[in-house]
Amino acid sequence: MAEETPVGRSSVATAGYIFLSRLIGLAANVITVLLITRYLGAEGFGRYAFVMAYSLFIGTLATGGTFSILIRETARDRPRAGENLTHALVVQAVFTILAALLSVLLLPLFTREAGVVTAVYISVLASIIQVLANLFASVFTAFEDTKYLAISVFIERGVFLAGVILVMILRWGFLSIFWFQVLSFTIKLIFCSIIVWWKFARPAWQVQWPRLRYFFRESLPLLFSTGFRTLDGQLDTFLLQILQTALELGLYGAPYRLISRMNIVPDSLMAGLLPALSNLTRDAEGRQRALALYQKIFKYFLIMTVPVAVLTSMMSEPIVVLLFGAEYRGAAPALALMVWSLVFMFPNYTFKYLLTALGQQHFEAISLAISLVPHLALGIWLIPRAGATGAAVAMLAAQVVAFAVGYYYVSRGLGTYNFAGPLLRLAAGALPAAVIIILWPAGSVLLRLAAAGLLYLATLRPLGLVEASELRQFAALLRPRAALRPSSGAGTGGSR
Repeated sequence: MAEETPVGRSSVATAGYIFLSRLIGLAANVITVLLITRYLGAEGFGRYAFVMAYSLFIGTLATGGTFSILIRETARDRPRAGENLTHALVVQAVFTILAALLSVLLLPLFTREAGVVTAVYISVLASIIQVLANLFASVFTAFEDTKYLAISVFIERGVFLAGVILVMILRWGFLSIFWFQVLSFTIKLIFCSIIVWWKFARPAWQVQWPRLRYFFRESLPLLFSTGFRTLDGQLDTFLLQILQTALELGLYGAPYRLISRMNIVPDSLMAGLLPALSNLTRDAEGRQRALALYQKIFKYFLIMTVPVAVLTSMMSEPIVVLLFGAEYRGAAPALALMVWSLVFMFPNYTFKYLLTALGQQHFEAISLAISLVPHLALGIWLIPRAGATGAAVAMLAAQVVAFAVGYYYVSRGLGTYNFAGPLLRLAAGALPAAVIIILWPAGSVLLRLAAAGLLYLATLRPLGLVEASELRQFAALLRPRAALRPSSGAGTGGSR
């Protein structure tokens, strides 16, 4: 089994490998979406988008909120990793059975089209296998040894991408895409379970009922929060499936599949920092370090997302045509709106992991539940009238509401970050880049974006948004303190 390492020493490497794994997944997903949009056409891609959204939602319910709890508890007490994995597997099994039953009951509300129904069942099977594989992969994060995570994602995404290419070349049809999903996740499950068994932990296979109750109790708030988050992300797809045509769903789904995958940046970084944050937030001194880290992350998330939102919204039509083809030109207004959700999505993932580290994960569930109300109301009102564009408005409004509520809870539990000043300087930095886009309308899309991006980056240092010392400060914030070394009985929760 792996030796115990000081908390925080490997956090940067952990986040780096997680980010690499998500970057591999993002690159493969982008290529896959671009291939499938052109292979299936706008209406066919609308059906594909619904199948993926439905199976993702069911897979999220099957997760049961166990990933973060397994990471947190194992990071605090690594000798109990096998025991923690056992109880997480039991929780996972219960939620998987319930999610599978729910998938069968709810599907007739959305579609009775035979080909789509069959595709949903195949994709749900793939999602359940993926959830189990990711549970084993969570052990890599808990031990801050996530290079195996990157390898597993490379294998899984590579198999699926190769499968999509084969489907296109051999014209195997719609359902074959989802069978390759099953194959890719099965290979990932085999790889992750073997590595965990060999190097990190072996399930104890002896259930302790107090410990099992603890895992259920801690996982349930995350079940609701991840369920609400996924429902929030897929709500517009479900409403478009019911209230609009497959064409409108395709026009929304093509840009959404790319925008939504940008969550790999905040999710991977914060997942890698969760073990360190779980220990930092246990005392007053550690919370000050966690607050400083939170403030830095928030600022850099704004630096990343604001210019992307500005430039993409200004060039939405040529970007859509370049990526998906002229058939998707009608998706440009939706892309121009939904890209602004990134500005709020990145901090929202920060709030999720900080509240989990603080043991206040139920507040994230509350914030997401609140955001669902305007999302649903706006969706029902706008989607029949404005199709994909109306769905993008509802999506953006939900992200804004979730941001406001999550920011309040984190400020109350950890501390406040005043982002008004950096946001104004960012606006000033983005202005010259926007001018280039306006004054060079005849240039190619890629050249205009590259020139604007370089000009924006050149303004960051003069505006004081990026300092040379900040990367060193990131590393310093994560250096271990003796007081934060986990003890054999810390954080087990068995007597709670």
